[in-house]
Amino acid sequence: MEALAVVQDVDGSQDLYREHVGPLMERLAASHHDWTIHSVELLQFDVVVTHAGPALGEVLPHLVPVLRSCLQPPETRRCA
Repeated sequence: MEALAVVQDVDGSQDLYREHVGPLMERLAASHHDWTIHSVELLQFDVVVTHAGPALGEVLPHLVPVLRSCLQPPETRRCA
């Protein structure tokens, strides 16, 4: 991530996340109803949530509905 931050000319991985997390989270939120345990999008979501740190605060309107939907009990859950 640090090497990518250098190439993108930003100040570290947190700035890299801040720059790209919005569009990425919008795409992920739009597709979350179709995810399965094998979906690449689910893996991307996992990485963003575990590594983006404070940058997640900027995408809460997209993050919270995905979490709410995916954390439902299995009989009502919309994510695999």
